[in-house]
Parts: sequence; structure tokens; C-alpha cells
Amino acid sequence: MSEWPLFSRMFSYSTEELYSIERMFENIWGVSPAITRELIFEFLDLRLHDFVEKRRRKIDPAMVTDWGVHKEIIIIYLTIRMMKPKVIVETGTGVGISDAYILQALARNGVPAEFHSLGVQSLNLRDFPIAYCVPDELRYHSFVKYTQYPVVIQRAVPELLDDLGDVDIFFHDSDHCGENMYWELEQALPHSDILFVHDVHTNDAFLRFIEDYGLRGVMFERKDPVRSILGVIF
Repeated sequence: MSEWPLFSRMFSYSTEELYSIERMFENIWGVSPAITRELIFEFLDLRLHDFVEKRRRKIDPAMVTDWGVHKEIIIIYLTIRMMKPKVIVETGTGVGISDAYILQALARNGVPAEFHSLGVQSLNLRDFPIAYCVPDELRYHSFVKYTQYPVVIQRAVPELLDDLGDVDIFFHDSDHCGENMYWELEQALPHSDILFVHDVHTNDAFLRFIEDYGLRGVMFERKDPVRSILGVIF
């Protein structure tokens, strides 16, 4: 069995984490571990890591803060590459680390797609533009339409989802208080095939939601000192 590369340009994964990712995709969608592994190698070798890391260092030179989704974004990246969604909605844009990897996956798919990202910049990051970590070649890609909405999410989400109708993937990464998390999932459920929920460990909204609506859900927890758990509802 070949050895895993444990380090990419921006991410360090343990062997346990990488095997758990293989098992996760096999258990959820019956994807062969060989297919998942090939896409993991693709993710680890992305040139995008260099760009994002440089932008992160401008924001935080000591790299002491874990801005937004990092290691967990591999799950969303792999899902996009496997499922080839046409429409994605995300809440909580911020500096745009997750946006960059979502756009990269859509670009690699090579099929027309839309990515709608809602949110405003945090006050402590006001010196940096929203979606600062998204390179221009992905921001203005020829067949991936990227729309960023600098709006109050609670006002915009219902209207946007109604306008779009069907959404392949909905990704909650805005205010992680239980009330808002549960509310966003309620708004997205009638429209979305797959729901991603970041930082589900911060409250019980994710577990309550899948129980209340009789849904299937799994969680991916990174194995390092910075605790962060990504929930998936399918």
C-alpha cells in the first residue's frame, strides 16, 4: 500500500485522517476508495495552496489564527469533484478560503456551474477585501459564475434560495450560534441535495436538525489541537 503524503503546501493530514476520508465517501455514497484517493492526491498537489497561504500570511503573519475552513475543505472539494454540482450556495464568505477551493473544484470539473456566496467581512478583517483569498483566475473563470453578496445573510438567504429553486450543495459557514445554524438548515433543506455545516461542535443544532427531520448525517473531525467538525447531511 502506497504511503500517504502527509503534507501539502498548506495542510498537514495524518494517515488516520486520510483513511477516514476514504471510509466516509465509501459509506455515504459508495465511492471506491481508489477514486477518493486519486482525488485526495489531486487536492494535496493543488497550486492554489501557495496563493492562499501567501494571502493568509498577509492577514496573519504569525499564522496563529485559524481563519475559516481549512483542513475540512478537502471534504467539500472531493464532493464537488465527485458529484459535479451545477449550483452551490455558501453563507459566511469572510476572507474566502473556502470560496477559493470550491471554485477550484468547480473549475476542475469543466462544466458550467454557479457559486453564490453570501456574507460580509468581519470587523477585525476590515483592512482586507471580502473573498481576499480567491485568485482572479477563479473569481472570473470562463464557465464558473461566482457571485458574492455582501449582505446580511438572514435577509438574503430565503429570497436567494427561492430564486434559485434547486441547489445541489448548501454550505453553512456563517454565524455558528445554534439558532442561526438551525434556521439556515431549515431554509436550505427544501432546496438542497447536500448540506454542509461547519463547526457543528459549537452547539447541538446539527444533531437536533437531523433528528427532527429524520435525516442522515455524518461528521468529519480534524485530528489536531484546533477542534473543528464539519457536518454533512445527505
